[in-house]
Amino acid sequence: ELGIEIAGYASPTISGTLVSGGPIGIAAIELASPTIRANRFSGVEVGVQVGDGATPDVLDNDFTGVASAGALFLGSVGGSASGNVCTADGPGIIVFGASTDVGENDCEVAGF
Repeated sequence: ELGIEIAGYASPTISGTLVSGGPIGIAAIELASPTIRANRFSGVEVGVQVGDGATPDVLDNDFTGVASAGALFLGSVGGSASGNVCTADGPGIIVFGASTDVGENDCEVAGF
């Protein structure tokens, strides 16, 4: 189950939203370039998952209700992450093989 999926060449702004329940709150895939700003995530495993060439800006989000990772950037993706707050049990932001610009966040960051 997925809360919000942003795909193709879409570039919406998602802001001020409570995203709750399910394994993934928001997924950005297929070259999408959304702005995901000032949302609150609760009761999800992963707040924002990025893959397939997407380049989102993940800014000023509250990932305090996330079980595994606030934001997960996988593979050949870009975008940025800054100003986010995390209290996940594991790393708050995970960058795996991605060229994401990770700025200042109140999150543990893990890069692979």
